[in-house]
Amino acid sequence: MPPMDELLHVGPGAEPHVIVLDGELDMSTTDQLDAAVAERHAAGITAITLDVAALAFIDSRGLRSLLIAARSGIVSLRRPSPALLRLLQVSGLDGHFPVID
Repeated sequence: MPPMDELLHVGPGAEPHVIVLDGELDMSTTDQLDAAVAERHAAGITAITLDVAALAFIDSRGLRSLLIAARSGIVSLRRPSPALLRLLQVSGLDGHFPVID
């Protein structure tokens, strides 16, 4: 879990295309995800995996960041919670993100 003063921790995964999200993805933290995705794209990585197992919350701005990331390539979600899967389904975005267990 991220420190109390940090709502979202965005870290590298074991592979260069993996981004690990831990905490809350909302209007105050989406810039961190956007920057991590931009770094991968600048390095020529267009198929990105977001490990969202530790993501506790996502709002509409967070969903927007996911969609923007997917515009430039494929964004897969690794280990999404049932709540995140339901949010994607209700918002009609479930077909935009392949899911990896």
